[in-house]
Amino acid sequence: MKTIHWVSLFCLVSIIGPVLPATALDVPFNELIHRQSSQIAQVTSDKAALALFSKEFVAPLGMNQGKRHRSATRSQNPSKSAVAFIAEVAALQYSTTLINMLMSQDWDKASISAKQSSDHLTWIEHTLALSQGRTMAMWWNALHDLMSRKPLRLLHPTHYETFAQSVEQTYPDWQGPEHAQIIGLIQQEGLAGILSRLNHLWDNLDQQQPPIPMHIRPEERKAEVNRYLHIRVLPIIQIHVMSELTTLRMKAYDNAQRSWNNLKQWNQTRLKHEGLLRLCGTWQWTVHNHQNHQDHKMTMIFPHPTQIHTMNPPLSNITVLGDTVYLQWDFPRGFQENSLLFSGQDKRLEGTFYNSAGPNGNITGRRIARCKK
Repeated sequence: MKTIHWVSLFCLVSIIGPVLPATALDVPFNELIHRQSSQIAQVTSDKAALALFSKEFVAPLGMNQGKRHRSATRSQNPSKSAVAFIAEVAALQYSTTLINMLMSQDWDKASISAKQSSDHLTWIEHTLALSQGRTMAMWWNALHDLMSRKPLRLLHPTHYETFAQSVEQTYPDWQGPEHAQIIGLIQQEGLAGILSRLNHLWDNLDQQQPPIPMHIRPEERKAEVNRYLHIRVLPIIQIHVMSELTTLRMKAYDNAQRSWNNLKQWNQTRLKHEGLLRLCGTWQWTVHNHQNHQDHKMTMIFPHPTQIHTMNPPLSNITVLGDTVYLQWDFPRGFQENSLLFSGQDKRLEGTFYNSAGPNGNITGRRIARCKK
C-alpha cells in the first residue's frame, strides 16, 4: 500500500480552488453571510432559520417594500425557500470552516467544532437531505479516534515494516483503486472494522509470512497498530473527508447563490403584482395636449394583474415602482409613453405623456371604480 502524503491533499484543494473565493458571489451576498456567520452557525430549526432570515435578510432583498396584499403572496409563500436558503448558507459555512481546520491540521479544534455543532449539522442534513452530511459524524469520529491513538516511541527496533507487509499480504484488496475497500469498510463498521482486522493478525502470528516474533509485548503491539493507522489509514481518511467536504461545499455554494437569486426574483414578481393591483380599476383621465392646448377626457380600465394581457391596445411595458407608474404602447409607426405618479391614497394618478408622432402634455386621473377580479 502506498503512503499518501499531505502534499496530495494540498494539490487536490489547489486544483478545486480556494476555500472561499471573494469574487465568486456578488459583494452584498458575501457581506451578509459573513456578517451573520455566527448567528447562522447557531440555527438548529426551521423556526430559528425563518426568524434569522426575517431579521437580517428581508430588508437587503427588498422584501419589506410594497404592500402585503394577501392575493399577491398567498400562492407563493417564500418561507420554505427562505429556510432552505439559510440551510444552504449554513452548509457552505460549515464545510468551509472544517476544510480550513483540516488544512491547518488543527484536529482537536475540528473535532470539538464538529461535536459542538452536531444539532446544527443534523438540521442542515434534514432540511437539505444531504447524503454527504449524513456520514460526516461517522468520519469525524474515525478521525478523532485515530488522532487519539498516537504511536508510542519505542527505544528498541520495531517490527513495523514486517507488520505492514503482513497486513498487505492478508488484506490485498486494501490496496485497490482509490482505496475503495478501506473507505467502504469504515463506512460499514467504522474504525473498529479496521482495528479488528489488524488485531486479528496478532492472534495468528504463526501463519504470517514473514513471521512476527511471538514475544512482542502488548504495548509494542499497540504501538505497531497505531503506527500503521497513522501512516497508512489516516491519510486515506483525511483525503476522503476533504473530498466529501469539498463536494458538500461546492453544492451548497451553487445552491445558496441560486436560492438568493430566486428569492430576489420572487420579490420582484411580488412587487410587480402588488403594483399592478394598485393600478387595477377604472380611471377617468383628463389629457391636456400641449400642441393644441385642448383637454380630452377618457376612461381607462386596468384589469386585474392576472388579466393585464387582455388590455386593448396591449401595453408593451407597464412598470410600477413605488408610487411611480410607467406605461408604454408600441404602434406600427411609433410609440407613446406615460410617466405618472400615485397620490391621494392611490385615488389620483398624475403625470405626463409623450407620443413619438409629436403630441405631448399632462394627464390628470382619478379612480372612479375599484379593481374587479
